[in-house]
Parts: sequence; C-alpha cells; structure tokens
Amino acid sequence: DCKDVMKQLPSDFVDLVLTDPPYTKETFYYAYKALADESPRLMKFGASLVALVGQYLIPEVTALFWNKLRMNWIVWMNQPTIHAVMKGFGVEVTGMPNLWYVKGKGIARILMPDSFTPAGTDCIYKPLHPWQKDVSWADYFINHLTLPGDVVLDPFCGSGTTLVSAKKNGLVGIGVEIDEKNCEQIVRRLNG
Repeated sequence: DCKDVMKQLPSDFVDLVLTDPPYTKETFYYAYKALADESPRLMKFGASLVALVGQYLIPEVTALFWNKLRMNWIVWMNQPTIHAVMKGFGVEVTGMPNLWYVKGKGIARILMPDSFTPAGTDCIYKPLHPWQKDVSWADYFINHLTLPGDVVLDPFCGSGTTLVSAKKNGLVGIGVEIDEKNCEQIVRRLNG
C-alpha cells in the first residue's frame, strides 16, 4: 500500500512525485488523499508533484491538497486517437489534465508549454496495463522538472512507466505498486 511505504521514506528527499493514480469512483478518494497526506513531507523545498486526474474529479482532488501544496498549473495531455465518452456529462474526452503542485516556489527548470501530445503508442494500445501511459508522458515532466540524479517517486506504479523514464533520464526512481503481477512486469521492463 502506497501510504504505508511512503510513511517509511525519509523527509525532504524527493524532487518529483509523478503519478497516474487510480481514479475510479471507488478508489480516487483514498489514492489522492494518500498523495496529499504523505507527499508534502517527502518533497524537497521547490519539488513538484504531478498527478493525472479525471476532469470530473478536479474539485474533489484540489480540495484534498488545499493548504498542503501550492497548485502551480494544470498541464493538458492531448489524446489525439483515443476518446472516451462521458455520456453523463455529454462530453467526448480528447485529453487529460495533469495537476502540477509545488512545495514552496518551485518552477520548471526550462520553459514548459502547458499542453503536449505523447509521442509513442503505449497510451493507445496499452499492452501492459489498462491505464498505461506512454513513456513520453513521464519524459515530458521529467525533462522539464528534474535534473540528472534527482529522485522521482511514483506511488501508483502500474506498468512502471515513470520508472522506465527515470532510468532512461538518469534519475533515481522509486515506485510503489500493490499488484504483484504488475511488480514482476515492472522488473522485466527495467531489466529488458
């Protein structure tokens, strides 16, 4: 469980928390509450937290972070090929918001556009996990918000996308995943 693992990590040692928490109706509250409760202690001053969130949950999620971290911006991830339909809202979903929080006065190390389109196809075909994101999603934030040698944490590792990007970009990656089969898959990806 990410909350148990995060409690064991030292304070002020993470440069970036980058994650795609589960945000179904049954899971979102626990997942984002764990992020909001545990991440601020773990983050260095100036560190960032970026979390994907369903648009319909933005009010609830931002309330959980109120007075814990500073909302910096919402960065839009375009999804040019996969469009979910939210019939109850009358909306075709063509993108996803990434909520960007900072501890203190963190800013991007290089100018970061507030929208992007993932370059690869893993977010389209999802061969490893039902909510898999392409490595280019993690690369986007890692390249703008970290330096080589920094520590990146993903408390909801899924298929290991953040860890693959961290390794590729010379960062120390820490991941937490509750599903044992996903953990085995992550190890294979990192060793492959």
